[in-house]
Amino acid sequence: MPKIGYRYQKTDSVKFNDLTNFNQANTYYAKIKFEPFKDGTFILNSNYRKVNNKFDDQEESINGRMSYSQALFKNMINFNINYQTRSGVLPQQDFSFVEVEPGKGFYSWIDFNNNGIQELDEFVVAAFPDEAIYVKVPLPTVLYIRSHENRFSQAINLQAMSWKNQTGFKKIASHFSDQAFFLIQSNERRDEGSINFNPFGFEEGQLLSLDQQIRNSLFFNRGLQKFSTGYLFLKNRKKSFFAVDNQDVSIRTHEITFSHRINTFWLFDMNTSISNTESESTVFFNRNYALESYELSPKISFFFDKKLRFDAAYTFKDKENKIQTMDKLAMDKLSFGGQYTNLNKITVLGNFNYIRNTFDGNSNSVVGYQMLEGFQPGKNLTWNLSLQKRLLTYLDLNFNYSG
Repeated sequence: MPKIGYRYQKTDSVKFNDLTNFNQANTYYAKIKFEPFKDGTFILNSNYRKVNNKFDDQEESINGRMSYSQALFKNMINFNINYQTRSGVLPQQDFSFVEVEPGKGFYSWIDFNNNGIQELDEFVVAAFPDEAIYVKVPLPTVLYIRSHENRFSQAINLQAMSWKNQTGFKKIASHFSDQAFFLIQSNERRDEGSINFNPFGFEEGQLLSLDQQIRNSLFFNRGLQKFSTGYLFLKNRKKSFFAVDNQDVSIRTHEITFSHRINTFWLFDMNTSISNTESESTVFFNRNYALESYELSPKISFFFDKKLRFDAAYTFKDKENKIQTMDKLAMDKLSFGGQYTNLNKITVLGNFNYIRNTFDGNSNSVVGYQMLEGFQPGKNLTWNLSLQKRLLTYLDLNFNYSG
């Protein structure tokens, strides 16, 4: 049942030893939920608030959320649409990095200029757990910026599994499925008396943050391991605003996956991808790069029985930075691993990796660290051994050794 209402709020406080009225707020709100069609639901929550301040500027804000979901043709098509808008303030914050216990953080510090001083542009996302010893902590601030945020997302799922027992075109279509997702979330400066409700109509110069995502996954025989093939398209853009720096990162990826079980014992997997990553920083110029990457990774698995499995894989990666230092990398990686599980609820996992990096560029840099994925030019070796034992229903014993 729809719900529409109005709220009035008056705020008094002490000023100059007298009880004085500071502001008066008027809020109008609405809550609506109904089913316009079969298997479809529409939900709306919104409110408009106007504050008349006696000793400050007037405030006006609108917050709302709308969603609609629908299933069609016996759940062969499912889609969901969400729109959200809200007004508020965004802190103009600096940040610092604080050291924590190894493995408990997200960042690593690398002294790129060898001056022994921790500088903000020398902290990178850690490539290995033991190097993750720093967390990013926002510093207190008294500077706030009026902002307005719009968020729009849409998801569509298509699948025709209900036709698997049919013939002709329906039989062929039952092997395919598709998942599509779109998101745009923008946060802009809010001027007095001006609010933008269009999530697609933002101005670059007014942006405080931006998150754009386009993802589409097309599958054939998904999860069946019978010539199972998938195609993924991904396009992301993320812009962050800080008092110290603004960073704009864009990623575009095409990826193809393939999986086929030859018989009871053998499983073949292969992944290949092409991606472009662009990073732009207004202050830290060592974070400006444009990477083009190509990857090919075949893998073969042998199942001795339900308890024991062995894996062997080869990965080739080619990366090139198209601006500034023009770094280039060719990576060859050989991997061998295995897994054993028994009826006593004991699981043993192990893997060994040999990596050879042919790198042309400055490895002691932000872009070099990212391209090398934390490894060094030349030959690298890594290994991992883990043991897991289920003691009780809610208690596990874990042992890990990595190098």
